[in-house]
Amino acid sequence: MSAIALECDALWTSSFEENKSTLLGIIELIVKNSPAEISYIMKENVKLVTRLMLRLRDAVEVATVSPERYFQAALYTLQEHLEWKDEKKEAGNRLTAIQIIGSLLINNVIDLQHDNFAFLVSSKGERLGDGVRINFANATLACLMRPGSNTGRKLNSVAAALLGKIMKSSGDKQHKWHMDLNDKLTAYYAKGSYDAFLDTLDRIAFSCPQYTHKSGFASKVRALLDKIFSEPKVIAMRLLTADDSVESTCATCDELLPFIPSLVKQKESKILTMLLGTLSRGLNMGLKSESKSLMLWRSAMCAIDSAVDMESIIEVREAHTRLCVAIAQVYPELANEAAVRDPLIRALADNATDNQRTVLNFWNLRLANENLVGRLRDVLCLIPSANSEGLWLAAACHLMLAVQEMNPAFMRPLIENDLSQCKFTPVSFNVTWRPGVTRTMMPLFATQAYEGVDDVSLQETQKQALSLLKIPIGIKAEDEDPIFAATLAEDFSPDKRLPSFARARPDKIRQPWQPEASTLKIGRAVQAAKQKKVEDFMIEQAKHGVKLTREYRTGDLPDVKISCRELLAPFLVTAERDTTLACSLLQELSQAARNESQFIIEDMSGGSQSHALAIVTQPLIEFTSTVAGKNSSLVQFILSLCEAIPEAEAPAQHIVRLAVNGNCLASGVIALEALIKAGHQSSQLWEALAQLSKSLGHDDSALLAFVNAFSESDTVEAIRQEIMGNLQDASKRYRSLLKSSIDRNAREKDLWNREYFRCAERLGDWEDLSEELTGASPGAPASESAEFNIPGEASGGSSLYTAVRVALRQPLTDDSFMENLVSDTERNQRILKNLGVEFALHALSKDGKDATEKFLSQVYKTFAETWSSTPSSAIAIRRKL
Repeated sequence: MSAIALECDALWTSSFEENKSTLLGIIELIVKNSPAEISYIMKENVKLVTRLMLRLRDAVEVATVSPERYFQAALYTLQEHLEWKDEKKEAGNRLTAIQIIGSLLINNVIDLQHDNFAFLVSSKGERLGDGVRINFANATLACLMRPGSNTGRKLNSVAAALLGKIMKSSGDKQHKWHMDLNDKLTAYYAKGSYDAFLDTLDRIAFSCPQYTHKSGFASKVRALLDKIFSEPKVIAMRLLTADDSVESTCATCDELLPFIPSLVKQKESKILTMLLGTLSRGLNMGLKSESKSLMLWRSAMCAIDSAVDMESIIEVREAHTRLCVAIAQVYPELANEAAVRDPLIRALADNATDNQRTVLNFWNLRLANENLVGRLRDVLCLIPSANSEGLWLAAACHLMLAVQEMNPAFMRPLIENDLSQCKFTPVSFNVTWRPGVTRTMMPLFATQAYEGVDDVSLQETQKQALSLLKIPIGIKAEDEDPIFAATLAEDFSPDKRLPSFARARPDKIRQPWQPEASTLKIGRAVQAAKQKKVEDFMIEQAKHGVKLTREYRTGDLPDVKISCRELLAPFLVTAERDTTLACSLLQELSQAARNESQFIIEDMSGGSQSHALAIVTQPLIEFTSTVAGKNSSLVQFILSLCEAIPEAEAPAQHIVRLAVNGNCLASGVIALEALIKAGHQSSQLWEALAQLSKSLGHDDSALLAFVNAFSESDTVEAIRQEIMGNLQDASKRYRSLLKSSIDRNAREKDLWNREYFRCAERLGDWEDLSEELTGASPGAPASESAEFNIPGEASGGSSLYTAVRVALRQPLTDDSFMENLVSDTERNQRILKNLGVEFALHALSKDGKDATEKFLSQVYKTFAETWSSTPSSAIAIRRKL
């Protein structure tokens, strides 16, 4: 019946006065019976009541006398539902009434801005009549949970949401029930009903975000952050960050700043997103704490940086980037902090977010823009932490190319003319392929255009071919010509590269007389030459049958109107995912910077040769000395710069450290050799080269480097004997030097000790070694030099490696040394990696099959890592393997 009433327009217009009593009765009946236990039915009843009230509002809008009296019965029925006292139906009736009232508020049917009246609202938003005396706010307030109670949560949420809507409609006007609501919330907090407290505030704040701060509950919510977890904590953070006004945002930032490390410890994505967004808004609004709070911001940014990484969701990474930009702008003294700098470096290589261009503009304002070499100098000043090294290369590529993007020529198309205005030239490629043979030289955008060729063109080609042989046109099959054995058929197939008339068939040649052998041989040679001439002519004509077409596959680059930026864009995108390509691209950009700087210097100085990258030397030294070097591609790039700029004189010990940490031993050797070739001949440099050479297994090269490092005659003579293979003599000389009282530096004495152990190991003097090591404490892993052992090698390394080999050959004397090293795996990770074969043998002697396989797998992994990081000369072999 209600559906019919809704669809019949006449009942609400021309016949309304006659049927109004019936319609009002229907509305009152439906409102009275709208509560239902089934949620779906109740929602449908709410929709039905709302539609009927809207039709009634539109019908009585034109009434001149008391239009509100048409709504009195329905509104009073709703109030009865709110004040229902029957415990069985109390929750359902109140829940339904609240949802109907909320629906009427949303659809602008009633206005509850007055405490004791509900006004009817026209379709234009104007009040109609004097209103109905009723107080829905107090009745709804009575539906909230009692402090300390655990029942009625759903009704509490719905009632709080309705109170928020009523509060929003009232604007800034204060009502008596606001005080009652505050008292109710205070009672929740005092009784420990934190869930009810937060839920009520959250529902109200959905419509009135400023309520939490204006009512003074923000401090109570902040105090709960350390007591609650999971969803309630998210709700509390949402309450604190909901109001985006300047006053509330700044107050929230000041309150949360000391507690940020504890808030981000759990790495909850929703909390991080809201917290970081609020902090960045506060900074952008002009928030700047006192100088004493600078330390709080520094610790907060460190905690946030440890909680946010590339595995975090996009929203968190974007909020983190915006916060770092705001921090760097408001607090310039914090811009160089690793917790602020590293996220901005990572954001450049993170194309999944929308902040890449914003961060690039941020860096462009702070880095040099005049030329590439100035930008390279500033980029090297951005030293990444160990966690950001993998993304630093891609970020550096973006920063280097940003200088070129500022040049209008970089964005200008390489070819201005449209494709239709371009001049096409024939493409030379092999067209002598036969059916069934792959067209290896056929361009992807070319087609063979023989189909559709008219007969006139074919006949013209044939005439030109026949003219080469000086034979009249029109030869038939019956003509007795010794060369041609077939006619030029009318259905000549264009797919054949040579027509049938150009092919000699000896079985059809008529020979009226038998010539001499010499004459026959000359005739065949002339015939072959003429046939070859025809074939060459037809092949040349076939080249012109190829036509270029502008058909591109998905991902293909257009051939015209493309700029340099568009050509390099795919490399940048790939560099964000491939550190090897990023390293190569950055090396090319560095070389371009060198060439540009050299050109500028020569132009300004009239051709004088000076150091092109002089301004890069100091940043390169600092970068080499500071960076951890955990990423092999980054290490390769830095070592390549050390090779290209030997004038920088990068510290040898840091070159060795980077080469070892990044598994780039060969690149380290090349960098050290470049320094030596540039004229730097210090003892430390030669010793560093010897250490890396030994670590690579190049013993002779290492010994030759030691000759240059230590120039004393007795040391040099011992080294020469070892190079010549006189291990017995070399061992005696090293041992005598160790027992002598000669005053030498510690590094040279360490060389004597290591080389003596190496010679003794190769000679098999294990008993002598055991005596030398008795009572001695082998070096701990932390004190190991850059020279380390190659897995499975019979000699090499420091005294610790020698002690392991001696202990392995004397398992019955004392096994505690080996067991201690095996048990302390975390501390001795490098030792276990480089002595994997020895430890595998030890485990095998103890019948430890699983441990043996573990050590051997570590040996294989070490070999693979070292092999994969060798210089570019071995790329082809690595790919083949």
